[in-house]
Amino acid sequence: MIVTIEKGRILQPFKQTQISGRFELTKVTKKRSSGQNKYFHGYLFPKAAKAFTKHLRKPISMELAKEVLKSTCGVFFVPAVNEWVVIPTSKQNTKQATIFIEKSLKYVAEKTGEYLEEPNEEQWRQIKE
Repeated sequence: MIVTIEKGRILQPFKQTQISGRFELTKVTKKRSSGQNKYFHGYLFPKAAKAFTKHLRKPISMELAKEVLKSTCGVFFVPAVNEWVVIPTSKQNTKQATIFIEKSLKYVAEKTGEYLEEPNEEQWRQIKE
């Protein structure tokens, strides 16, 4: 059952229920957008791989570039467990994905001197995965 609560007041269901017990309420966050996902796979990871390859002068695969960025830029503090954890890109919400992109662009620029294009939601929505 979904219960809608706004400012501490139960809006739905309107009738009382017979459910009892202890419940944990968590804020629902929107999963990363399809534009963000397409930007990751259609631009960020391939371009990062090319930048790392050029800088290191040896081939770096897109998958390796993705793992490097996830392990360095995908680290977030999770208050529920009071720890810093790597959140896989597939599990990031829109805010975390935006932060991940910003950190990734900065990381690639610092390590390789290559400046990658920032995302434009409309532009990346057109990319096919």
